[in-house]
Formats: sequence, structure tokens, C-alpha cells
Amino acid sequence: MLRAMLVDDEQMALEGLKLLIDWQAEGFVICAECTDAAQALQQLDDAKPDLILSDIRMPGMDGLQFLEAARNRGFDGQFVIVSGYGEFDYARQALRIGVAGYLLKPIEPSEAAQVLAQVRTNLVSREADSLSHAEYHRSLTALLVGRGDRAEALPQDALWCLATWGSPLPLERANEIVETFPQGTASTHIVGDKEYLALHWPGGEPEPSWQGAEALLDAMNRKMQKSEAGLLCELPQRRAELEERLNANLAALNEHIRALCHAVALRQPEAFKQRYAESEALCRAIGAEAKTRAKRHLITEFTRQLAGRPGELQHLLAAQDADMEELGLLTIRLLAPVKERISDRVCGYAQAHLAEPLTLRDVADALGYHPDYLGRIFREERGESFREWLNSCRVEKASALLLESGASVCDIASRVGYAQYKQFLQHFKQRYGQTPDQFRKSQPFTLPTLSPTTK
Repeated sequence: MLRAMLVDDEQMALEGLKLLIDWQAEGFVICAECTDAAQALQQLDDAKPDLILSDIRMPGMDGLQFLEAARNRGFDGQFVIVSGYGEFDYARQALRIGVAGYLLKPIEPSEAAQVLAQVRTNLVSREADSLSHAEYHRSLTALLVGRGDRAEALPQDALWCLATWGSPLPLERANEIVETFPQGTASTHIVGDKEYLALHWPGGEPEPSWQGAEALLDAMNRKMQKSEAGLLCELPQRRAELEERLNANLAALNEHIRALCHAVALRQPEAFKQRYAESEALCRAIGAEAKTRAKRHLITEFTRQLAGRPGELQHLLAAQDADMEELGLLTIRLLAPVKERISDRVCGYAQAHLAEPLTLRDVADALGYHPDYLGRIFREERGESFREWLNSCRVEKASALLLESGASVCDIASRVGYAQYKQFLQHFKQRYGQTPDQFRKSQPFTLPTLSPTTK
């Protein structure tokens, strides 16, 4: 088991770290709990931690100073810091000087699990780089995490098989599976979001039985997936596949962030919540820092949308420690009431030019928008296409003219923008269920009011 030291000046925070994270499942045992950096330095030699998880803000000696002091005393393990969102620049400085990652307060167990999985991988990789560990499985780990300079340490006359059961198991469960094989033939390795089992045996001898391992996995509701041939040749390809998937997830997350900003700009809370759920899943797939980067990007965009509204902007910044979904919905509320939607401008222009043969491109050119963008925004805001709205508007105007004037039906159709009477008749009957003449006769006729000077 790897050893973890916890450092925080608040006792309640220490208890929270112990309870929120399943340390045993992540392969760690807590070797020390310290309430300040000085105490942690005193216990460093006896505790011998592989990982130090420390608050970044502490009286006396802060997290950065503690990191430097621990390094000077020979600590060569991994260092993870805990900070509030408002301390992001401070945390970024820590990242530059060699911490393995950081966690935002309040700590989310899923993010902590991702950070610890990466720390565990880093620790195993470090062992693989050490000259004092020449065993084959450490060299294999180096290959699995993308280093190809240790392949010569692997048995060249052995037969190999690589298998996976998907997401990593607790360390004790993984060891149980390893122990079902002959001693020294099997080892487990975590790469990305999967845990691999590597099995090797002397060439010419029969392959060790997998029955014990498969029975254990069945009891855990996991299935073993094996790959037989060319293990050492496959490893670079597997690494490339992991990087390709990561890049695809990053591109998808960027697209989701743009969609989230768009939904906020249009004051669409339901669309925002749907996109947010998808973004959460992508952040989990990418890693612990993805959610923090996404949140920082969104806050920047939300503050831009509230520029010129100091009261609302102050309200948003005061709530920036909330999660992304809450911040997005808050920004939508702060942006309301909507002063003028883009579709309102479209409708205003169209109504002023109703008698003209309008197209969406005509309106887009007049208002300075691209017609494809304008059509998409109009449908999102109004729930119908521009053409559907325009036909309805023209027919409503025609119905009013039928009751207010004695003009002919053909003249009224022309005045509301219909070049073809047949098309006007079709749209009118669809809306009112009768012809214009029938509509005029079925409605009570109101005489126009005469002014006092009329004789």
C-alpha cells in the first residue's frame, strides 16, 4: 500500500479528507495527519509518505513553502494541494513548481479519485525509472505509460498476454487476481482509465490457467478481455489510442463549453442543463483538471455577458465557488429580463416591410447577420421557422384588413406581401378554416368612427 500524509490547519478539514476519500480503495493508507506544516516536517522521516496532500493556505508556513522545505529534506514523492477556487492563480504557481495535482474545495470524491489514480500511476512510473528496480513488471509499466526506453529489461524469450477488466480495482482485489497465477508471472498496471494485467511465461511451456482470475472477476461482476499476440508491438499503438481518445474528448468538451455559453446568452435554462450533464461526463473521462479549466472558461464568458451591469456582475463573482451548473443558471437569471431578442428585431423589420417579397436572406442582409445563423437563432427563440412566422403574420394582418376595410380580397393579399392569390388563399384557410370571403361575412362589421369635423 502507498502511504499518504494529510496536512491541514483545520481539524474538520482533516476529518473531511479522511471520510470523503476511500483511501484503501485508491491503494493508499494514511500514515500521518498534521495540523500545520512544521508538524508535518517533523514527522516526515518517520512517516515516509509517498504522497502528501496539503492545504495551500496555512498560517506560518503555507503550502508552497512547505513543499519547498519537504523537497529540501529529501521528500521525492508526490504532492497534491487543496485550495478554494479564488486561489486558482496561487494553485497554478504550485503546479509550475512540481505538484502532481490539486483539488478544489469543497472536494468532490470523483475528482479526488481521478487525482489519486494519476498519483498512483506517477509513483509506479517513477519506480519504473529507478535503476534499483530491474524487475520486468516495472519496465512493462514504463512502456504502458508511454516510455519505450526500458524494453530491454523485459524477458525477451517469454510469451506474453495482456488483458484488461476495464476501470481499476482496489489494490487488494487486484493483488488477489495476480496471486491466482504462478509467482512472478503476472502484474497489474493502471494506464488512463483502465487497469491491465500482464502475464508472461517461458517460451515453449503451456500458458498458465486463467480460470482462477476469471472466477474472481465474475464474482466482482467484471469480465476479462485478453489480447494474445505481439504485446511489445501493441504498446505504442495502445498509447496512441489513449492520446487520440483524450484529444477527441478535449475537442468535444470545448464544443460543449461553446454550447453552454450559447444557451446562457439565449436564456435557455433547459438547454443549459442538458449540455451541462454531457459536459460533466466528458470532464470525468478527461481527468480532474478538465472541470476546473471548463469552469474558469465559463466564468470568464459569463462575466463578459454581464459587462456593463456591475450589480449583476458582483452577484455572479460572489457565487463563483458554486458548481458550473448553478453558475450558469444564475447567469441566465441575472441576464433576465431580456431587453430585446434577435428574433424581436427580425419581427420588427419584417412587420415594417410586410408588403415586400421578404426572404430570410433579405432580413439578414438588412440587420447584418448571416442567414444560416439568423435562421437558427430565430427558430431557437420562437420555436418556428422564419417562413412559418412570416406566413402567420401576413394572414393575421390580412384578417384585420378584411374587417377594417372594404378593399377586395386580392388587394388585401397584395398589401400583405402575397404575389400569388392561390398561396394566400391556402395559408388563410389553413389558419382560419374558411376562405377570406367567408371569414369577412362571418364576423360582425364595425362602422368606422367619424371625427367631429366629418359632415
